[in-house]
Amino acid sequence: MKNLTKKRGLFAAAAALLVVTVMLGITWCSNDIGSKPDEFTPPAGKGAVMLSFNKDVSRKTIMPGPGSISSIDDFDEFQITFTPAAPTATGTLWDERVDKANLHDAIILDPGTYTLTIVGYIDYDQLLSIPTNTPDLRAEAQTSEPVSVTIAAGTIAHKTVVLRLIMNGTDEGTFRYTLDDDLITPADITSATMTLTPIKNGDTVAPISIKSEFDNTPRPIMLKTGIYDIKFELTVGGDTVTFTHVVHIYKDMISDYTFKIGLNYFNAVFQFGSNEITFNDSDMCPVIEYSTDGTNFTAVPILSPIASPFSRNTVITFRVNPTTDYTANSFEWYCLDNTALTNTSYPPYCTISSNTTTCTIDTTRPAYPTNNPFSAARFYNLTVVGLKGGLKYATIVEYSVTP
Repeated sequence: MKNLTKKRGLFAAAAALLVVTVMLGITWCSNDIGSKPDEFTPPAGKGAVMLSFNKDVSRKTIMPGPGSISSIDDFDEFQITFTPAAPTATGTLWDERVDKANLHDAIILDPGTYTLTIVGYIDYDQLLSIPTNTPDLRAEAQTSEPVSVTIAAGTIAHKTVVLRLIMNGTDEGTFRYTLDDDLITPADITSATMTLTPIKNGDTVAPISIKSEFDNTPRPIMLKTGIYDIKFELTVGGDTVTFTHVVHIYKDMISDYTFKIGLNYFNAVFQFGSNEITFNDSDMCPVIEYSTDGTNFTAVPILSPIASPFSRNTVITFRVNPTTDYTANSFEWYCLDNTALTNTSYPPYCTISSNTTTCTIDTTRPAYPTNNPFSAARFYNLTVVGLKGGLKYATIVEYSVTP
């Protein structure tokens, strides 16, 4: 059986397949405190602190979706605790529930060094759009680690804090997956399984048969909060293909994912064989564009073939999007086998730029007996592998050539 292993993580820009993504961090600008916050003077012998909430720069693969938390205003209340820090434990404990209307106020404290922790509460019924007269306040985000704050008499300390959604391995969240049937149906599939393996916290989940589930129906699974490796393995005829991503499950949140694959993936000749490359599951994958004139580039669709086939005798330029925030030390390009393409692989029909960010393929059919392996009328899988810090991140491009 031919094994076409295509293991890769989606990048954050792939909104076409991620139903929605949301940053972990909760954003609030300290300028909202007031027009002239520094004119405030603490009472004699006291100090004060003003808090701001920065965006968390974490970027992951499958994140909580619609109706979850995207800004500090989504919270209803905050439990803010300043605990005098050991070993001197100077200062006085301050532990208050603060609503969002008063979150901008300066907090007056005795001088000393404190450990700050914050827990954000939200009305869970409102999160789910359930009408209710009694709020169901639940802790949904917190400082991931204690924050040190030093208060001096007569001064105002400004502290930036990051709140993160709760992932403690105990509470539950939801993974809701949808198997798209636009390009493939259960009748096309020999077998299909989905496997969730905990990477951090989380549950052990038995493999799930998904052969009959390619029907565009969302299916929720309750899971312990944590980070999971999620693997889709499908067999059509004698060919098997595997896709791997990462899903983050947070307390009370729903992480949505739509999986889409076409039959053309099973027509690929690209495979790693015995030299299979192990890719890292990450959102930091190369963003690929293509052009037939070398000037006007179009983004490559994710997990779908390039819709329009290329006519034979076309020169196609594939490149890593130069404006993406993904950076790698170098790139490798694969197409016909498990050997990285070079300028000497199939001259003059394949050219790799000196900085390895561009692969140009000429589909011209030369006169017999000269052969150009890129000129055959068929489907091709072009894979670019970003190399960074000893890790590898891949994006697969499927395209076709017609006579």
